[in-house]
Amino acid sequence: MHIYLIRHGVTQANIDGIWQGRTIDAPLSTKGIEQARLAAQRFKNMDIKAVYSSTLIRAKTTAAIISQQFGLEVKEVKELEECAIDLWSGLTIEQVKEQFGEEFEMWSKDPIVSIEGVESKADLQIRAVKAVKEIIHKHDESDNIIIVTHGLFLRAFFSWLMQISINSRVYGLENTGISHLTFEKPDHFRILSLNETWHLDGFFSLNKDEESF
Repeated sequence: MHIYLIRHGVTQANIDGIWQGRTIDAPLSTKGIEQARLAAQRFKNMDIKAVYSSTLIRAKTTAAIISQQFGLEVKEVKELEECAIDLWSGLTIEQVKEQFGEEFEMWSKDPIVSIEGVESKADLQIRAVKAVKEIIHKHDESDNIIIVTHGLFLRAFFSWLMQISINSRVYGLENTGISHLTFEKPDHFRILSLNETWHLDGFFSLNKDEESF
């Protein structure tokens, strides 16, 4: 089985460095729509069996643009949603650090720390791994599937897969970056590519020191 995990196209909130989480359900910007169209071309003439998406509009729109060429209806999965950061949604990273400095530092350093209004990274990782596995096990090993989701969600999943710290910043996750995996039952993953962006061909990169989710 081939699995393509994609971060949604860019929103204006991403460009402005505003944390969205689940509660800021921002649409794709004009640039984000174009990114999704370019990502769709990456899959031209491929046999894709299903396209899955988070229920948030930035992911749903990206998935819909990609799935259109296959005549597939996007399958929305709530468990694919971004990390719940309700306490900080709508704020920039600078504002979060200024207003919630102690809480943010604890959350950043300790994956299991529990803060009211913020999903722990450990809980996010458990949710992410479970969601991806549940989708995969619905399919035959010969299927090719696409999953459109979010930055922190993908970082949680890939850190589990690579057995590295969820806080690791050794790889990027650009908007509409595509990561290509294979899967063989019962539980064998292989990463073929991580955060492909060649389809964008320099079109647009957020390229910020801090990613906004």
